[in-house]
Amino acid sequence: MVGKILNSRYELKQLIGTGGMADVHMATDSLLGRTVAVKILHPQYAKDQVFVARFRQEAQAAANLNQGNIVNVYDWGIENSIYYLVMEYVEGRDLKDIILQGGQLLPERAAEIAMSICLALEAAHAQGIVHRDIKPQNVIVTYDNKIKVMDFGIAHTTGGSAMTETGTIMGTAQYHHRWLGDDRDRDHNGNRAVHQPRTGTGAHRRPALRPLLAWCRTL
Repeated sequence: MVGKILNSRYELKQLIGTGGMADVHMATDSLLGRTVAVKILHPQYAKDQVFVARFRQEAQAAANLNQGNIVNVYDWGIENSIYYLVMEYVEGRDLKDIILQGGQLLPERAAEIAMSICLALEAAHAQGIVHRDIKPQNVIVTYDNKIKVMDFGIAHTTGGSAMTETGTIMGTAQYHHRWLGDDRDRDHNGNRAVHQPRTGTGAHRRPALRPLLAWCRTL
């Protein structure tokens, strides 16, 4: 893929990330002269309409959000059966890597990260969008110490149809809320994600999102 140009505009550079659903390349946007990140759906999923719909949904969900702690989505498209998503390029490390290498964070720093995650989720919820997979791997700490939430790949709008079969639970099991009773429960896994930086350990049950946000604001 390196060197390939999508939409006569996005020149793919080195691979910077890979996941179960897609690869992410650094790329150059020749029209605007800026560096971007391009997420490309794995070929085996490009023929699966459920995965394609989920990929499109990520673009639509994130593109409607304008909040400083959420990775911006700029564009979405398909070219020669290649589905791609163009995002803000963020230089930094994911929170899981930081925790694994450095252990627990100071209380003040953990609270700052928790506050940023909560503000991102609050902005998404205000638009009726539920992330459904908040975890340290999906939180980037930039080199200038800003917090960015990414990967709305399994998000869906409240009241809308989720692209899952009945009885299927989306997200990462380690960070699931024990109830999962309705859409609002789905982002309670954020409580575990923001608990982990403070303890340096795995996910644990924590209070609901709103009390946690209120607590952060008192620090």
